[in-house]
Amino acid sequence: MKSSKRRILSQTLRRHWIDLLRRLVAAGALLLILVVGYPLTGLWHRWVEVERPAAAESIKPREAPVKVKGVRTIPLDAPGYANVVAWAPDSRRLAVGGLLDKRMSVWDVRTGQRLPGPADQMGGTHGLAYSPDGFYLAVARGVIRSGPDEPMPTGADRYVVSVWDGRSSTWLQNLADETGEIQTFGVSSIAFAPNGKYLAVSYTGGLALYARIGSVWQRAGALAPSAARIAFSPESVRLVGSTGREILLYEVPSGRVVDRWPGLRTGTEFGFPSLAVRPDGKQLAVGEGVRLGFFNATTGELIQTLEPAIPFTISGLSFSPNSRYLAMALRGSVYLLDANSRTTVAMLNEHRHSVDRVVVSPDGTSIAAVGGSAVTIWEMTGFEHLVR
Repeated sequence: MKSSKRRILSQTLRRHWIDLLRRLVAAGALLLILVVGYPLTGLWHRWVEVERPAAAESIKPREAPVKVKGVRTIPLDAPGYANVVAWAPDSRRLAVGGLLDKRMSVWDVRTGQRLPGPADQMGGTHGLAYSPDGFYLAVARGVIRSGPDEPMPTGADRYVVSVWDGRSSTWLQNLADETGEIQTFGVSSIAFAPNGKYLAVSYTGGLALYARIGSVWQRAGALAPSAARIAFSPESVRLVGSTGREILLYEVPSGRVVDRWPGLRTGTEFGFPSLAVRPDGKQLAVGEGVRLGFFNATTGELIQTLEPAIPFTISGLSFSPNSRYLAMALRGSVYLLDANSRTTVAMLNEHRHSVDRVVVSPDGTSIAAVGGSAVTIWEMTGFEHLVR
């Protein structure tokens, strides 16, 4: 009897210690995630503290070459956590979405009022883009689910990108893959061409170009290799894509890859990959992990590489319309860099959360930072005049 009790007690203690060990391992894994970095969703915050770049410590935005006229914060009721954003061409409306939230919203940045927006969608918002004329808003949703009980959709139901009226938010069209050519449907990046004639979508299963035929968007060209981030050249005849290890140059509208340049990635990177084409067409800015690279947009030559604040990663890039400045999202701040000297000229730190994306308005009067449950808008001077 006593032997039986001892055996039961021994088994109970063993299970207790095994359970305790499992809890310690789980806690250690969580701590590692929090300290080393956060996943692509940006939901985890870092516990490590480092000093800001020395070049930015003494900079006051109101005394910089570009000046802040005012700062506004718009609290979001949807999505719950925002990390996808797009300006409308009128620089008044801002579309906001979240990777893990089916809800998205459109806001008037001057009044802070929510406007009618596209309906909820399955799987969260993975990409947003307004056409240059403001007539269209393209929305990329999450990956289509498939499995034993949820077979991959076919025909008209096989889509993840929808097109909406950019003013009324009325649904117009789904970009259906009725031929079944695209094997996997996650979307990493979407972009309209500056001339408004083309829409590029980088699916995980390949990059597709769509041309506007009348009022309908139709596939143009062959399926091309996908990229993590894409952006059109100012003249709309080339599309640039970054895969991390390579920078791809696509012909428009055929989608043919006409050149490949070495990228910045050297190993496993954390954070959002980012890409921006300077409006004057002279340079590309590529963010990959902790590195920021400036490339000649014609030859692909790497002009300069920066590591702004190791170990923190770059999460967004956007050039000013006059091509003089680059806005960079880093931790909870937006840094403004001189596009020619690559020095920091201002630091904006009023966003009270991690900055997951940063975008300069089309007219150059504002910068929007998104991350968490709010959007921060800075009214700026010094960005406005377009390079002719």
